[in-house]
Amino acid sequence: MKNFTTTNKKKVFAIVIWIGIWQIISLIVNQPLFLPSPIQTIVSLIELGKTTTFYISVGATLLRVLTGLLTAIILGIAFGLLSTKTHALQIFFEPVVSTIKSIPVMSFIILALLYLKSSYVPVLVCILLCFPVIYTNTQKGILSIDKKLIELAHLYKVSKVKIFTHIKLPAIMPYLLSAVLISIGFSWKSVVTAEVLSAPLHSIGYNLYTTKLYLDTQSLFAWTLIIVILSIIIEKIANNLYQNSKWHINGDNS
Repeated sequence: MKNFTTTNKKKVFAIVIWIGIWQIISLIVNQPLFLPSPIQTIVSLIELGKTTTFYISVGATLLRVLTGLLTAIILGIAFGLLSTKTHALQIFFEPVVSTIKSIPVMSFIILALLYLKSSYVPVLVCILLCFPVIYTNTQKGILSIDKKLIELAHLYKVSKVKIFTHIKLPAIMPYLLSAVLISIGFSWKSVVTAEVLSAPLHSIGYNLYTTKLYLDTQSLFAWTLIIVILSIIIEKIANNLYQNSKWHINGDNS
């Protein structure tokens, strides 16, 4: 507990230092249009919080992020597990995954705009960006399992359900957690970027776009701060769920 508290204090101290640097630079620039101060950003955030549109936009974007992220996790795990069944399936899926990895996000957005409503585009882009990360890490987790352990389980006639829950899943979970934490950042970037271009009425991305039109840099920083805060919160929730799960305990004991 002492180490945990010390680590948190160090993190808070580091954040305070960086906010101080931000404040100093903003004083040197002395142009809120180019770089508003931390206080000006917080004031702008408070003003945004007084409007109903703010909560609707944040809620809509959050829903798109969670929908895209959860769908990517389900598909990534499913296809990751399937690809490890046979080498032929792994080879079959590899070109698709490699193609998705290499295509720029902008290309995905532009193509999606041709076929989908603007509100659906961010979700699709999020899925396409996060899927390869989940898929690859699920695959790595399965391949890291000791085959002799699986053979031993079959020898003692352990059920497939128990093999999955007690051997495979604990092996996948650390890899999956890493993939999810990376994907959380990707999901916010992809969704907000897609929202800026597709411009669904209720979204953080649309509001970011309007700040550019009106040269409202303080609101731009405020909306960006909201994205960072929400991303950190979701990341913490995912990490805590794993830390408190039985798979984390089993993984440690193994």
